Amino acid sequence: MAESAAPVTNKDAPVTDGMAAFSGAPSSESVSTPVTVDIAASETSNGHGTSNGHGASGTSSTTHQSENSLSDEPPIAIRPLAVSDCEQLVDLLYAINQLEGRDMTLPQLSAADLTREAFGSHPPSFRCVVAERAGRLVGHAIFTVSWAGYDGIGKCLYMTDLYVNPALRRRGVGRRLLQAVAAAGVRLGAPHIDFNVYAWNEPAVRFYAGFACRSATAESRMECYYCEQPAVRRLAEAYHAEERSADAPVK
Repeated sequence: MAESAAPVTNKDAPVTDGMAAFSGAPSSESVSTPVTVDIAASETSNGHGTSNGHGASGTSSTTHQSENSLSDEPPIAIRPLAVSDCEQLVDLLYAINQLEGRDMTLPQLSAADLTREAFGSHPPSFRCVVAERAGRLVGHAIFTVSWAGYDGIGKCLYMTDLYVNPALRRRGVGRRLLQAVAAAGVRLGAPHIDFNVYAWNEPAVRFYAGFACRSATAESRMECYYCEQPAVRRLAEAYHAEERSADAPVK
C-alpha cells in the first residue's frame, strides 16, 4: 500500500519530467542531485530508471536534513525497476507487509513472480520506480495504469506502494518517488493518481496533504474495501456454477 511505509520527508531535489514508463525496478535517488528518468518509454526494459492497493508509505514534508550534512553519504538515485532488482524488491514488500500487520502465513510474492509480471507481460502488470543507494534498494513506488468513469477522469494511475527505508526518511526520497510516479502518469496520458493511506499513519497523511492530495473519505465519505483471494475464488466459482446451470438442458 502506498501508505504502508513509515513516514518519509522528502528533500527538494526535483525529478525531471523526462521520465518514461518505468518497468518495475527499484529506483534510487541522489540526495543532492536531480535525476532524469524516462518512465513511460521503456516498459519492458531491464535497465535502470525511476514509480498495494491499500496505501502509500507515509512521508512527512516538513523536516529536511541539509545537503551539507549529507554530502559525505552515498547518493540515492531514483530510477525504473530492473530485472536484477526483483530479489531486493521482494524484501521491501515483505517489510511493508510486516509493518501493516499482514498475515505472513499467506503465500508471498517471489522474485520470479515480480520478474514475470513486470517484464514478461505486455503491457506490464505493474510499473515500479526505485530508490537505490550504494547498490541497495532503499525505497520504491509501485503503480498500475487504471481507468475511472467518474468525474471524467478516464485513464489514471493507481499507486499501491510508496515505501522508504526508515533509516533514510526525511531526506526527500519519498517526495522524489512521488514525483517520478506523477511524471509517469503525465507521460502515459493518465494525470490522476489514486491511492490509499491508513488513518493511523499520520505522517503519511501530512506528507500527501503537502502535495495537495485530497481525502476521498473526508470529502465523499467513501469507504475503502478489498476482496481477498479466498472470497474472489468463491465468487468466481459461483459464477461458473451458475453459467453451467444456465447451459444445462431443460428436462
